[in-house]
Amino acid sequence: MKKQKVIDFWKSYWPVISQFFGFKNFLKDDEAKFRIWTGFKVTIIPFMALFILWIFLWIFLRINLAFYEVNGFPSSLDLSEAYFAYILSTLANLAPFLIGFAFCLWVAGLYMAEILLRPFKIIGDYCEKVTNGEMAVYDPDFFTDLKLLTRFSEYFFNILENSSKNKKLLHFDVPVKFTRIHGPVFESNFFLQFFMMIVVTSMIVAGALYIIIADIHQDMVKLSIEYLKHTKGVTYFLAQQQDILNTLIIGTLIVHTLLYITLSINLYSKVAVPAFGIFATMRSFLKGSMESRVHLIGHPYIRPHCRKFNKYLDKIVRDLTES
Repeated sequence: MKKQKVIDFWKSYWPVISQFFGFKNFLKDDEAKFRIWTGFKVTIIPFMALFILWIFLWIFLRINLAFYEVNGFPSSLDLSEAYFAYILSTLANLAPFLIGFAFCLWVAGLYMAEILLRPFKIIGDYCEKVTNGEMAVYDPDFFTDLKLLTRFSEYFFNILENSSKNKKLLHFDVPVKFTRIHGPVFESNFFLQFFMMIVVTSMIVAGALYIIIADIHQDMVKLSIEYLKHTKGVTYFLAQQQDILNTLIIGTLIVHTLLYITLSINLYSKVAVPAFGIFATMRSFLKGSMESRVHLIGHPYIRPHCRKFNKYLDKIVRDLTES
């Protein structure tokens, strides 16, 4: 009975869930694929950092094993097997936390992709409604990551709306601050949001790394107490182990941060170019180049919105020409 209820629940809510997370028509919907891959990129980075840490810990183990054997560690005991057994048990204990952490990161990545695409979607939806003769109001979000496109599009659509009412293209001078832009601009708001995500995830990853490293060092000390004679050399070596492990934590966090910075640049490049393309088309149109249209090479996740925008410009030109 309970099993059937679960099945009925998923049948009822799966279409909504799949649409929200971008599963619907995944192979055909470039926008959904952009959201999914963005979520995947945001999620995979901490685990890449943990994998790098694993490699360094393995090297650390081999050095420790050689030192222990030189200082009387019984050769019959396989330290490497014990170590990997410990690592697997540690990961098993952390598995629920890691799964929950990964899910939260994935949702954050999906949300970030949605925020990046939202300015284009708002423009596309507005243009589609106007083209179809429906009542439309252009009202972009105040908190947007693409300030240049949002600010200029408000100015642009306001002029064309008034031109449509007056049946002629009203000529306005493009503000000087917009005429000086000749390429994608740096959007500080986007990078600030991404920086905050880097800080939060780095703190969580640092906590997980500290737990793993502290447990490993504690086990190493226990092994040395049980099997090694504590000469000055052994005591000094064990004292230095904690510093080496702390260096591994710092190095892993640096790699983690650099990977996220690289991802932020990558994601921004995927929307900055089409945003500038639409902005440049709007600016050219207002300057009198009424044949200007958006033609993007690549960026398939933006094209549906650009097609709606181009149809909107065709309608404006057609209406004004007929007038």
